[in-house]
Amino acid sequence: MAVVGNLMFLAVIDDFSTFTWYDTTGTAHTFNVDQSGMFVQAMIKIISGILLMKQATQSYGTVIAVLKEYKEAESGRTRGVTMTERKSKKTLALKKLVG
Repeated sequence: MAVVGNLMFLAVIDDFSTFTWYDTTGTAHTFNVDQSGMFVQAMIKIISGILLMKQATQSYGTVIAVLKEYKEAESGRTRGVTMTERKSKKTLALKKLVG
């Protein structure tokens, strides 16, 4: 949702660059924010959101595959086949990919 929200923010970024308010004497004050700074912040949030979603998806896929094999081994669906392959190798490969 953060990625979608920031993409929509990029479409209307010019509406958020000028703020006007009135003080107690009725004098108008205007505050202008540089649009390029807001654009960079929105892009950083979009990129980090995409990277976090990618990392979460890959981690979820790794954990689900390991848990599936453990459940099958515990319930006896593997017909006595022992689990000889270490799953930590796949986890280390994921660590190298992300970090």
